[in-house]
Amino acid sequence: MKFPVLAVFLAVSPNVAEAAEPAPVVPEPPRGVAGRIVSVDEQSVVLLQKDGTRMIVPMTLGWTLSRPREASVAELRLGDFIASASKDAGSDKGVANELRVMEAGYRPEYGTHSIAQPQTSMTHGFVFGIAKGPGGTELDIAYPSGRRAILVPEGKPITVFDLLPRSAAARGVAVEGVTRPGADGIRRASRLTLPRQEVRP
Repeated sequence: MKFPVLAVFLAVSPNVAEAAEPAPVVPEPPRGVAGRIVSVDEQSVVLLQKDGTRMIVPMTLGWTLSRPREASVAELRLGDFIASASKDAGSDKGVANELRVMEAGYRPEYGTHSIAQPQTSMTHGFVFGIAKGPGGTELDIAYPSGRRAILVPEGKPITVFDLLPRSAAARGVAVEGVTRPGADGIRRASRLTLPRQEVRP
């Protein structure tokens, strides 16, 4: 008795669909850079590091400059782009350990992925919903591959990054940032920030 080839294949390989699913892609962790500005152009920034050496930091086109300030969750607005490390609290849910509101034009990545801390995920996405809930403020964060509900505990401060003009990246100003690899394998930074202690009223 002959069996259709497809039927035999499925009979001996019942989990072939599951086996074919690709493993989740975890972005390569960013690497920090810091120093005082020596020179700036659209494609790179030269920094003088603490040890006295110079570092050339490749930059993405249109890179931003910003400075952080502490704020309350009441300043969040629909459409804000946030980054948050949150403790996993069920499927697509988390409780924020920290939450940052990025400046206009800075979108380092999208989605949710696990990080080195146990049962903790990093989320980058847009605020689509804000609602008061038990124990804090519930945020609906959306990105191309899905969504995640994040609870910001009552009283927890957040960090807002205010966009600065590129002219503020003057020689001698202390900045920091992170680099991520591009499709060409070159690690670039998409923004630089003034450290919090450098912020002036």
